Amino acid sequence: MPITPNTTGQVALSEILRDVMAFLPQAPEWDVEHRAKQVLNDFCKRSLVWQQQSNTLLTTAAGQASYSAGLDSTVDLVRVISAWVGDKEIDVTVPGEQEDEDPAKRDAEWTVGNDRNSFILSPLPESGGVIVTGTVALAPSRDATHIPAVVWNEWRDEIGCGIKAHMMMQVGKPWTNPAQAQAHMREYEDGVAWASNSTGAVRRKPLRVKAW
Repeated sequence: MPITPNTTGQVALSEILRDVMAFLPQAPEWDVEHRAKQVLNDFCKRSLVWQQQSNTLLTTAAGQASYSAGLDSTVDLVRVISAWVGDKEIDVTVPGEQEDEDPAKRDAEWTVGNDRNSFILSPLPESGGVIVTGTVALAPSRDATHIPAVVWNEWRDEIGCGIKAHMMMQVGKPWTNPAQAQAHMREYEDGVAWASNSTGAVRRKPLRVKAW
């Protein structure tokens, strides 16, 4: 079942560029746009502020571990925040933790993780037709043309500082300003930290340790 991002209340990237270009009048717009997409992707991935609730993540197929999230090229799947089978919450993992499970093991106590555009169910389901729902964190990809208004309206100053910092770090340009870049980067990093704190902790499965 594809995840369909909520497209209501979106802010166009062109509006973000106008906001930032006022501080970088000599910089080419294509360069600022490139840096803006990098910063927006980084901010959302690290802070998890773009979340979408009550999604159908997948419907099991017997023996199948990976299920496409169905996102288009403008959106990256960052992380599964929570997952449910009916009214029972199941554990989630962060990308990379799936390797801690025995891929051949089968039982009903699942965990759900993800890669860039797929959900990973572990251990392998024995039967099909079981619906897993949950909340996911998303990020605008390098192909994005819009971002959620709730992200930009709340964190526009901090995101703008990140874009300006990356531009002002460039060497030998009319807009180069290392001291100002450092100040902007500090504000950006503070914004990432504050935004991350505002989203709360991510539920996750404890790592297992095997005795040798």
